[in-house]
Amino acid sequence: MTAATALPTPAQDRGPRIFYLYPELQNDEQFADDFYRAMFYLYPVAKPGDRILIASTHGKSPFAHQPADFLDRNVAKMADALRPLIEVHTPEEAKTRFETFPGKHFICLWDDRLRQHDPFLKRLNGHAVLVRSDHRRVQTASSHYLRVSSDDGRGTEHQRGSAKKRLRSLLRDLRQERMVLFGTGPMLETIDIASLPPGARIATNSMVKNAPLMEALKPRAIVAADPIFHAGASIYAEEFRALLVTAMRRYGSAFVFPMRDIAVYETLLPADVHDRLIGVLTQPHGTLGFDLMESCRVTATKNVMTHFLLPLAANLSSETYLAGFDGRKVAESSYFWGHAPTSQIVDRMPDIRRANPAFFDIDYNDYYREHCRTVASYLDAMEAKGQKVVSLTPSLVPAIRGRYLAGVQSLGWTAALARPEVSVVLNAGGASDGVLVPSDDLASLQETVASLQAQSCEDWEALCVAPTPGPCRDWLNEEVKRDSRLLLLDEQDDGCVAAALNSGLDYARGNFVTFLAAGDRLIPKALERRLRYLQANKNVSLCGGRAALLDQDGQSLNVELGRPTAAQLHHARSSIFPLSTLFGKAVVMKRFRFEATLQAAPAWEFVVRAMEVSYAIGSTGPEPLVFTRRSQLGARFTEPFLRYQSVAHLLNDVAKPTDESLLFGDKTDRPYPRQVERAKLRALQSLLVAQVLLKDKAGLAEVLSFFEAIVEDPRMQPLDAGFFEPLAAEVLIKPQGSRALAQAVSQRYDAIFALYDQLQLYPQQRDFAIAFCWFTMKMAKRAGEGRGWGEAERRIARQVLGQAWRVQALQVRGLAAGAYRPLRDGLVKGARQAWEAQRNLRRARRRRLRRRKEAKLLDHGGS
Repeated sequence: MTAATALPTPAQDRGPRIFYLYPELQNDEQFADDFYRAMFYLYPVAKPGDRILIASTHGKSPFAHQPADFLDRNVAKMADALRPLIEVHTPEEAKTRFETFPGKHFICLWDDRLRQHDPFLKRLNGHAVLVRSDHRRVQTASSHYLRVSSDDGRGTEHQRGSAKKRLRSLLRDLRQERMVLFGTGPMLETIDIASLPPGARIATNSMVKNAPLMEALKPRAIVAADPIFHAGASIYAEEFRALLVTAMRRYGSAFVFPMRDIAVYETLLPADVHDRLIGVLTQPHGTLGFDLMESCRVTATKNVMTHFLLPLAANLSSETYLAGFDGRKVAESSYFWGHAPTSQIVDRMPDIRRANPAFFDIDYNDYYREHCRTVASYLDAMEAKGQKVVSLTPSLVPAIRGRYLAGVQSLGWTAALARPEVSVVLNAGGASDGVLVPSDDLASLQETVASLQAQSCEDWEALCVAPTPGPCRDWLNEEVKRDSRLLLLDEQDDGCVAAALNSGLDYARGNFVTFLAAGDRLIPKALERRLRYLQANKNVSLCGGRAALLDQDGQSLNVELGRPTAAQLHHARSSIFPLSTLFGKAVVMKRFRFEATLQAAPAWEFVVRAMEVSYAIGSTGPEPLVFTRRSQLGARFTEPFLRYQSVAHLLNDVAKPTDESLLFGDKTDRPYPRQVERAKLRALQSLLVAQVLLKDKAGLAEVLSFFEAIVEDPRMQPLDAGFFEPLAAEVLIKPQGSRALAQAVSQRYDAIFALYDQLQLYPQQRDFAIAFCWFTMKMAKRAGEGRGWGEAERRIARQVLGQAWRVQALQVRGLAAGAYRPLRDGLVKGARQAWEAQRNLRRARRRRLRRRKEAKLLDHGGS
């Protein structure tokens, strides 16, 4: 700012105004802070004839105090320029002077605690504009002050007209096919600006400090929207404005900001940059501001990305690239998010916190959730218009993470941006305890790739992850030369399977993403079927299907896995879809990550994470999509306790989700705790079956101990023996209904009856134990072992019979109630109708009598 020696001369079309700094200023600290802060914000708007009213019995002149060290260093000069307008009175005299002033009245309330109960404020309610300027208690105090200086954010007619002309001129100059938007996150420093393709460049906020970055960008426009960091009264904002002026002069940049701040910038910035100041009006929430050329308005949001950057990109280009919008982990909730130190005025951060304590006294996670939802709605709307949106750097904001494309610069822009319809993440290695290891089964890998190359949908890419050395990796090195759709990712030596899958997700360029593992064989239309399903069901984000299980020799086991219908949360008690059948929109699939700590059933985890945040997950039906080998199922069957640990982890996360899970979608409905408890119990029951049938007693006591804490709805108990047959078939990998399955179950006959005795300690599990034993007795009979029933078997048979009778009794009672209810309702309805008829008759009789009486009176009067 240049030296302030006289009042600015705003438009003269307004009457006199009086600004009352209320309540009384009582000590040096209040004068140093509240008085000089008011001078900063009133300096751009006050003019001769206005009055600034100070109530004080302090004894000292307001100018006898030094401004607080965290305020703009020009505030003393501003106060001196306003000296002719300032009046100091005792509190009572100030109130009288304020009420008798012939003009517009403003109360600058610097202590918001008085707002609800102060008699003076109540008396003037509706007769004075209340400016909530308490920066200690009101987060938006700076915005309230700024609105006073800009006619409630509208500016003057001249300011609006000039801003529209400048904005439309800027939009015409900036319009290009491609636009790159830059945030100030730490990942900004990883971008090689020189390697970026041609396109419009816009600088943001305090990155004007980063001289090398600004020199590389040479931005045509700079945008900023924050009321305290950029247009505020702090020394931080003062330094930002100085850096802004330097950049505007060096690169001829326009400066785009909210019209709310127009008076501050026109007053404090030098005259030679005024013709490049563009104040933009705001519009009601619910519209996205994608018609800037026509309306010259944007929707006010709490972040410059959605306030200005995305609306500009939506208006100016068909391709938008994001860099440096990192977000943060929810657990790191002490600030909004991190910034690149070279693009943040780091040494002034303590000053701006002292200058605006209420601004930082917020729930940062609430702010972050709202920001994530707003970003998602803007990016979805842009893509609905046919625009491409790609993030060049990783991000923790879900909507941006879903659009992250790794290695764009290394792949080359032409290849990176030629997006296929489907990306297939192909795990070409083996797995051992969750670790990716080289595989020697080259034949299986070749079958897998051949089935992919034979797909009816040919617009795909395969991101192959394979450890080295090994024959599979060597063969892939040659195959990628023959088929350009195959891409071999960096070596994953001794990495975990989860890391390999996550790497494939990051590099996936397709509009849809799916997975595949060496040894799987896709049916010829597997990609096309799932693609058409999602295209036909717009409300579904992911889908899965069935997989037919093969043995090690590639022969069918007559066992199919996966749901033939859509998945619901209560299905999470067991694996829902095999990984190779999962298929989803890239912007959704890329949002989630596989966890290395969960070694069993990665698809299970992936699907539950998606369902947890209310994404709809469909199924392509009963026909299998893929043939998969038993070895691909890993720990899901061979290590049942590991399987339980996975499901317990997932279900506990669903029952008590972290706040981070709420960032992934607009819906925040949580599953009912009862539903989660039911799913958890069913998982425990499945685990017990696996423990007993696989002769694996390790961890059995731990599993039994879990039942002690679970209260279960009796209606959810699996009383039907048919519940156990598919479960036993999956555990033992034997076809359902086969004699081999019956023999395998009957061989564990005694162990199951021993488990029955243990489950008697848990009253809620007695029905489960009875049904399990009854199933075993039926299996033994099917196996033809001719076991005779002893006292235990007869007792169980009686209990099963008793359960059947109770179920039938409940059914009969329900049928009786169903038959009685219409009869009862009919009788009640008939009684009501009869009563209404009687009442109507009485009313009609009274009306007739009244008419007769009136007629008699008329006759008498006439005679």
